[in-house]
Amino acid sequence: MGAARLITVRRRSRGFTLIEILVAFVILMISMLAILNCLVVTVEHNLRNLMRDEALRLAEAKMEELRGTPLASLSSGTAQVQRSLRNLLIPFDLSWRISDYSTKTKRLELQVRFRYRGITHSYTVTSLLSEGS
Repeated sequence: MGAARLITVRRRSRGFTLIEILVAFVILMISMLAILNCLVVTVEHNLRNLMRDEALRLAEAKMEELRGTPLASLSSGTAQVQRSLRNLLIPFDLSWRISDYSTKTKRLELQVRFRYRGITHSYTVTSLLSEGS
């Protein structure tokens, strides 16, 4: 009787059943999908941050260009610049408005806009320009 019981126990402990392997596989796949989703979200945030940084670089460059222009020659305007970020060609819209702040000072407001996934992102930089500065 003891030998028959020993043989039965050994047969059951030989390996995993098909059901156990399928359950383990499903658990593994659910875990992998969660990790993949985290990766996609991380890449999306990284790309959006790259676009924001590029928009601010464009604003800074245009602001420096306008600061170098004589005060009497400043005028409002618009421009469109395209930049390649991670193999995507992103159009950035720049617009600037010049207004009188005082007799010798002008107010410069520069706005950079871009669209990403149907949402328009906008960043504005404002500066005061005066003669001799």
